[in-house]
Amino acid sequence: MCQSKRGFVFLLPRNTPYPWNPQSMVEQSEVRALLHSSNMYDEAKHSFASHGVKFSLVEVDLPAMMAQKDKVVPNLTKDIESLFKKNKVKYVKGYGKFVSLSEVSVETLKGENTVVKGKHIIIATGSDVKSLQGITIDEKRIVSSTGALALSEVPKRLVVIAAGYIGLEMGSVWGRLGSEVTVVEFALDIVPTMDSEVRKQF
Repeated sequence: MCQSKRGFVFLLPRNTPYPWNPQSMVEQSEVRALLHSSNMYDEAKHSFASHGVKFSLVEVDLPAMMAQKDKVVPNLTKDIESLFKKNKVKYVKGYGKFVSLSEVSVETLKGENTVVKGKHIIIATGSDVKSLQGITIDEKRIVSSTGALALSEVPKRLVVIAAGYIGLEMGSVWGRLGSEVTVVEFALDIVPTMDSEVRKQF
């Protein structure tokens, strides 16, 4: 929960130590790290030779790649909290509930209770994973976008359901690392909200 000097109160999701929603964390930090690492591997394997840089062997060290990915989130957290401080935004970590139209009671992670007031209150709980009817996400064989960021090995084959930008980014990561990726999409186009020229890049 954040309170700005202009009278706005932002309600952020609970059960996370990060000042943004978990799905955004996945989309904006961990995915970007894996996209960068997988692209470096792909470049080394397919493009470096044309620049006169040759390797006798290029292989994926997935645990090391995942460890590098895991370093990104804490750094991003510090950057966001520093922005809060710079712009005089009060950041309260805890569980909140409305007690009036302009007040939110917060039970902080330290066990204290405080009331945050604001002329405007914005609820920004973010998004969550949605499963399909009759399908259980076990984060092992059937994984969510979050689970796809923590696979213990490169899958031989990978089916991505829905060709939004998250699915395509996930597919790009594992495709570069060696998976045979198939994307299933109900709509006529992939990432339909994007410009048609951008869609061609996928």
